[in-house]
Amino acid sequence: FIGFCLACAIVYCCRIRHAHTYDPSTDTLNHLYLMLPALAVSLILHPNLNNFLPSDIAWAFALYLESVAVLCQLFMFMKEGQAQPHTSHFLAAQALAKLMSFIFWASSFSELSNPNHYIKAFVGNWVVAMQLVQLIVMGDFIYHYIRCIQKGIPVSQLLCSDNV
Repeated sequence: FIGFCLACAIVYCCRIRHAHTYDPSTDTLNHLYLMLPALAVSLILHPNLNNFLPSDIAWAFALYLESVAVLCQLFMFMKEGQAQPHTSHFLAAQALAKLMSFIFWASSFSELSNPNHYIKAFVGNWVVAMQLVQLIVMGDFIYHYIRCIQKGIPVSQLLCSDNV
């Protein structure tokens, strides 16, 4: 319940309280291009976690959507030509969390697979692959983020290729 309330508060802050900070000219990636394929794949490839199909599909959908959700922010960075420092640090922390998640799933993916089913026998491998996709998507950003930190360049200059 607390998590739901916090999510509603975040949506309220983004959509109403701080709506004036949103620039639709830089937000050009249509989110449906990310959501619909993630939903379609989750309907086909989902683990059998607790023998409750809606829960299993929802978990898989969240995993697949999380794998590509950062693309919206990265596209905005490219469109603006700069990255806000607090957003850059947040994305770096997210990348670290994704690395930890990848390590966890790489060590326990076999628990998600059902060897008696021809598609679900590979669900654990697919989850690890999605974790790897998350790392690959964030890879270029993290490379430039680390280079900025190493060179003492402000992370707002992350996208200026001549600096990094």
